[in-house]
Amino acid sequence: MALCGADVPKAHLCYQMDISRCKVPTMKTVKSVVDLLAKLGYDQFQLYSEQTFAYKDHKRVWEEWSAFTAEEIRELTAYCAKKGIDLIPNQNSFGHLERWLVHPEYNHLAEAPKAGIRTHWNTITKEPMALCPTDSRSLPFIASLYDELLPNFQSKYFNVGCDEVVDMDDFTSRSGALAKEKGIASVYVDFLLKIHKEVTKRGKTMMFWADIVHRHPELIPQLPKNMVALNWGYEAKHPFEKECAEMKASGIPFYVCPGASSWLTICGRTDNMMACIDNAVAAGKKHGAMGLMMADWGDHGHCQPFLVSLPAIVYAAAKWRGEKMGDQADLARAIDKLVGAQVGECLLRWGNLYRLCGRERGNSSELFYMLANGAKYQRPAAVTDANLAKVFQEVKAARAQRVLSGAPEWVRDDMDLLDLLLDALEMRAQGKHAEVHAICPPKYRALWLKYNRPGGLERSIELVFGTGIDTPPNPTRARISRTLERMQRSTLENPETVRVLFYGQSIVQQNWGPLYVIPVLQKKYPTVKFVVENRAIGGYTTPALIKTAEADLYPFYPDLLFFHDYGDTKLYTEIVRRARERTTADIVLWTSHLNLAEGQTLEKTAALLAKPDARSIAIRETADQFNCMYIDLRTKWCRMLLASGRESYAMLNDTIHMKSTSLATYAEMIAEDILAEGALSPNPAAGQVTTSPAALSFTFTGNRVVATANGETGAEYDVFLDGKPVGECRTAWTMTRTSKGPSKRSWNPVLDRVDFGGGVPVAEKWTLTFLPGASKDGKHIPFKLTGSVTGEDGEGNKDKSFVSKSGRVAIQPDGWADNFWWGYHKTEPQPGYQVTWETKPLFTSPAKPGTKGEDIVLVQGCANGPHTLELKPRKPGPLGFATFTVYAPAKR
Repeated sequence: MALCGADVPKAHLCYQMDISRCKVPTMKTVKSVVDLLAKLGYDQFQLYSEQTFAYKDHKRVWEEWSAFTAEEIRELTAYCAKKGIDLIPNQNSFGHLERWLVHPEYNHLAEAPKAGIRTHWNTITKEPMALCPTDSRSLPFIASLYDELLPNFQSKYFNVGCDEVVDMDDFTSRSGALAKEKGIASVYVDFLLKIHKEVTKRGKTMMFWADIVHRHPELIPQLPKNMVALNWGYEAKHPFEKECAEMKASGIPFYVCPGASSWLTICGRTDNMMACIDNAVAAGKKHGAMGLMMADWGDHGHCQPFLVSLPAIVYAAAKWRGEKMGDQADLARAIDKLVGAQVGECLLRWGNLYRLCGRERGNSSELFYMLANGAKYQRPAAVTDANLAKVFQEVKAARAQRVLSGAPEWVRDDMDLLDLLLDALEMRAQGKHAEVHAICPPKYRALWLKYNRPGGLERSIELVFGTGIDTPPNPTRARISRTLERMQRSTLENPETVRVLFYGQSIVQQNWGPLYVIPVLQKKYPTVKFVVENRAIGGYTTPALIKTAEADLYPFYPDLLFFHDYGDTKLYTEIVRRARERTTADIVLWTSHLNLAEGQTLEKTAALLAKPDARSIAIRETADQFNCMYIDLRTKWCRMLLASGRESYAMLNDTIHMKSTSLATYAEMIAEDILAEGALSPNPAAGQVTTSPAALSFTFTGNRVVATANGETGAEYDVFLDGKPVGECRTAWTMTRTSKGPSKRSWNPVLDRVDFGGGVPVAEKWTLTFLPGASKDGKHIPFKLTGSVTGEDGEGNKDKSFVSKSGRVAIQPDGWADNFWWGYHKTEPQPGYQVTWETKPLFTSPAKPGTKGEDIVLVQGCANGPHTLELKPRKPGPLGFATFTVYAPAKR
């Protein structure tokens, strides 16, 4: 394309390509893009990266995403330089780090480690997205990435991102207290300036997305003049004029960054794209922008081919460089000339399909959601059959205008992909969802792999075409009715607190529950206060887990228990029985996904789908026996593999554990049954939870009493149970899980179970110290026991029953986790090694009423009634409690 030299401003023209939302191009593909950019007069290029650079010490993050290596980046830098293009490094450095922060190794750096933040878009985050700016470890972490990334580039610029830091949008995140005091934007800018200092120390000029500072323009004067603001906006009426004026007044160099309008659309949004670019160019030139950067994204699977973005790339180049480009006809001719085929008019007409369906969305197209949501799509009233008929008529009419003879192979393939997506859309509109799942993924997969790396492919298929699962209502959902009803009645004025426990072994320990299931529940029930713990222990099948449950499960007293474990099914049933006898929890049970051998071939998977395995049958029987919700995840998993044409290895890291990219799929199979609609009825198997007005003395039948404060403070009470101080009830105390084993690789406790020996417990910390004389195989370990209150409390040996001198601790030989030092970690017991745990009360005495709505556990763990509870004033004042809630497990 010829440019009018007199009109060419001395300003940069940049294209940013998203390589972090599933689609990572091959080197051949990305070089072809560079060739096109050079023809169009672009002088800068960025590869948007979150987790797609192969950092040497962070393989866990990028290994499933086919990341670019340092060698590839150096090669691409040199290739771009030969074409007159500056390859600018790009690493998001504050927000949009969810692909890092979902992993346990990095979750501690998150601003909201458990997600669940209500954003300024009025959505609830499903994953932790942003670094914590007030954590002293965040900046050194980011700086270490810079040290490895930046030497591979020659550019003087570096885009650090820092957009959409939505984890700071409410004051419940880790920096919330400081943000409430100083303002969210002020905390944001403080961290941005620290990042800027690290960038300048490395000799680079920092680029950053300017969305947050434009929301708080009063902070713009605080920004140094040697950074470059990227003013982005993707809608036709984005306020580029206002933002560019703000930056010009500040003296900070800036780019205008319109969007390609390609993502979340299938075919783009032609009218919006052209108007957005016109708006950006006009404002940028008026106020002296140093460049234009065309932003191109791949949200929700990046299904659109590069050809959909090409109209925006061509149009932006012409407008910014001053070439005449009057209307869509001019643009269509320019596209045809560039690619050597008659495709421009078809692309632009398809790009306006979004305007025909009856409803327009910001930053996306309604048609995309019809495709991606499949059978779950809820069609708005405006999207009528008549409007959809217009859409598919236009698809056919525009298709007839293209001429692909002589077109490059990539153009023909991109058109094939668009045909596939539009055909899938029409099948969706006709309700032919099974056909979509059966027909589309294989061809999509083949076209993808011609130009892109395999990492992210399967996730893209799931996002665009779904898992192929049609889930009928689960009738056992009624068995968690108490929790569901509480969540449904929760309001902002009277929020419900729901305690949720995930328990089991390594599959549960992979943390898909807190990361994916809870955010979905939080989104549907935004006023509920979820108290969530994952106490699963890797490798602990039922014979071990039935011991650790004494410290982990029953004392937590969940409202909702998610439980899955392998091992002896009789012991599995016994754990569920004890949960029923000792708590009032609603319980969710589910069957196992396929391991590597079971799903090694599609034929094996099909055979397993036709015949339930013995363990699935046993779990179903346990669920029916104890009125637990039952989810047949195994059947869903089989159907998902068959529909997508995948074998188990595609979903697994090893023989059984899931890849991080598979966790969301697993969690969805759990959550969709819980979220599905259906009638609810009381579940007497879960026992009774009743609330009554508070009093100084009352009788109850149950094993737990919670007092709710009414806001009147000042009083203080000693709590008595059946005429005695509540602390004299031994079962109202618990031993916590013991500390981990001596190996650096240890994750499981040294002791699976510690009991009480008959003495009256007190709150204290215990230390068990290994003494000399242990056998190398760990079968014999002499030890001494010391309590922080009790003091020296006796010596014993691992192979014999032990009761401490005070009677406050008892340890049986089968209470030890024998594999912790020898069986797995091959670590010999060493003298002086210490194991710690605590004795903790499951009651509160003295009890002090607090702020309104605060819950205080007065007693827990006593026998299941009847009892008398008495509050004896230690310090006079108003009663302070509004209600008592009594939890009474069902009698069996």
